[in-house]
Amino acid sequence: MRYYLDFEATQMGGRIISIGCVNEKNAIFHSLCKPSKKENIGKKVEKMTGITNEKLKSALSAEVVWNSFYNWIIETNTDNTTPIFYVYGNTDTCFIDKTIKYMKDTKAILAATSVKSLIVDYHNITSRYFKKSMKLS
Repeated sequence: MRYYLDFEATQMGGRIISIGCVNEKNAIFHSLCKPSKKENIGKKVEKMTGITNEKLKSALSAEVVWNSFYNWIIETNTDNTTPIFYVYGNTDTCFIDKTIKYMKDTKAILAATSVKSLIVDYHNITSRYFKKSMKLS
């Protein structure tokens, strides 16, 4: 099953504040994610995403969100194939690493590292195809 994944993260610390994912059958997962360490998300990220520090006050912890995301993957992977997570650019794996650093829940850490190990950077594929780097912004 193919999944198309996008994270939003804090501007300075790079910790995940939003997980958005859609699979090839159009099932959607989205959740805001409160950074484990109190951190200002940054004006650039706020302007780009519409996510504010105020919105994150009521967000779930990274551990709760990763556990929910992992359960959603299991539930929506109806063809029982190895999931592949497509991202665009190399920042998503860095965001996972920076978020895991502050997590304590073993299941959530395993969920995040499992997803990370199955990531394919679609930027690399499009760059080879078009013979140039293609930016999304």
